[in-house]
Amino acid sequence: RNPIFVTADSLAMEALQKMVQGKFRHLPVVENGEVIALLDITKCLYDAISRMEKAAEQGSAIAAAVEGVE
Repeated sequence: RNPIFVTADSLAMEALQKMVQGKFRHLPVVENGEVIALLDITKCLYDAISRMEKAAEQGSAIAAAVEGVE
């Protein structure tokens, strides 16, 4: 009755959270009332890990820049 889904502009972390909470591995992507794609949990995990790695790299770069200023 009340299917769980995300929209095309949803973040991977949001989709991943819904999949983990719902205990399922696939999640439909809906636009204008129609399913336009089907997400797989592995894709969302990969995207989330990639984003965390980029954030860590940026944090390291900022820390290095601050050290150089001192």
